[in-house]
Amino acid sequence: MPTATSHHYVPQWLQRRFLEGTQRLWYLDLTPDFIGLPDSRVCVRDDLKHWGPKRCFCVDDLYCTHFAGTPADAIEKEFFGPIDGQASDSIQYFATGEYAPSNSFYGRFLKYLSAQKLRTPKGLDWLRKFAGEALRLPMGTAEDLMSLLRSISEMHITTWSEAFWEVVSADGSEVGFLLSDHPVTVYNCRVAPTGGYARYPLDPPIEMVGTRTIFPLDSRTCLILSNMEFIESPSQEWKRAFAKRTNGRAFGVSWFSPEFITRGRVLTTESVIQLNYILKKRARRYVAAPHERWLYPEHDLRERYWPKFDETLRPTRRTVREEVWMEFSDGTQVAFDAFGRPITDAEKWREMERFRSHIQSQRR
Repeated sequence: MPTATSHHYVPQWLQRRFLEGTQRLWYLDLTPDFIGLPDSRVCVRDDLKHWGPKRCFCVDDLYCTHFAGTPADAIEKEFFGPIDGQASDSIQYFATGEYAPSNSFYGRFLKYLSAQKLRTPKGLDWLRKFAGEALRLPMGTAEDLMSLLRSISEMHITTWSEAFWEVVSADGSEVGFLLSDHPVTVYNCRVAPTGGYARYPLDPPIEMVGTRTIFPLDSRTCLILSNMEFIESPSQEWKRAFAKRTNGRAFGVSWFSPEFITRGRVLTTESVIQLNYILKKRARRYVAAPHERWLYPEHDLRERYWPKFDETLRPTRRTVREEVWMEFSDGTQVAFDAFGRPITDAEKWREMERFRSHIQSQRR
């Protein structure tokens, strides 16, 4: 009988970024199993473990557990393996703000972020639902899963590329950020954590104006992505949270630059606790942290009003990005507005040509 293969849906290299000098994480099971005893009594398994990354966030034969068929090591090794290998080298540039030696590092991270949202048990359950109800595709085998992943694994990249990027810090806080079993976490101020658009295995669609994406890069830094339209008019945020963002689409041409990332905001302890509460409420079953106390943000939370947390996620300043104009080495020119729509207005092109000519004359 073949032995089971343990598949990490949260890679070990990411877990190690949360160790804070220790060797193990405190690993909390939010819904521990019940055990039947010989005398007919029932007890609950221990919900808290102190384990190293090798034992956390993994499932034996994960892709066969969710999809029937032959053992699915190919998905782990051939699909997620290369994505992980590239992301582990690129994530540091997002956490620290250092410039990567090549622009390809930023593309690698975006590809990983989109794949990470799909590869967890929760993400796989969503994939099955999405494939069956929206695409009407068969999803009975691991081979079906591989085919679908190759088709849609980058479906979030366009929206995220055109979002407002902010990396916040917990360096001024008594606690750091949690790591959950669905680490690419989605929040919308008008969607309660277990209702409507958030009913398992759903997430509020990232194409909604008010949806924010939260991804802790390590125990002390966290990436928050917000749709541009949502942060430009704070007084209208609540009303517009369900609106679809302008030119919302899963695939399409988009441009990303590390210069678009805003940094410098240091969160208070209360703000980090609020963010950890969101991460925990949107997890499927497990959360982890280097210190046991961090696992229970609800114990220190002053207020649990879900919409109120949006104030913590809202950036205090933003980098203005109105248009992107590019010229390639072969002379080809392209231009897009902040929502990824091609700029076709002839007068704007003439204005840009005059500006370009002026810059070239200044360099002579």
